[in-house]
Amino acid sequence: MRNLNSGMNIGVLCSQVAFSCGHQFPTLMKDYGYPIMGERSGGGTCCVQVMQTADGQNFMISTYRDRSTDKNFTNTDAGITPTEGYAFGYDHFYDLDFLTSKLQR
Repeated sequence: MRNLNSGMNIGVLCSQVAFSCGHQFPTLMKDYGYPIMGERSGGGTCCVQVMQTADGQNFMISTYRDRSTDKNFTNTDAGITPTEGYAFGYDHFYDLDFLTSKLQR
């Protein structure tokens, strides 16, 4: 997809090890219409919960208390799938000619 402000073609390269906050970014970019390229993301919610020890010390952990959704409120906890025609394996992640050809659609 061409970005109207910069004139550049922009896509999001994603792999199965993208989870939590690394999953939230492709979720948002897909909502805005940018192509998600590569593999399905690992999912996760990007939610942090503040906990407390018995002696009152605060600490933060990832939590299950939130669900990641897209703009249509569809649960995306299981991961974001690549845009149709943009799915490919990790072996292409460093192939700049291949990636360029995908972005010039």
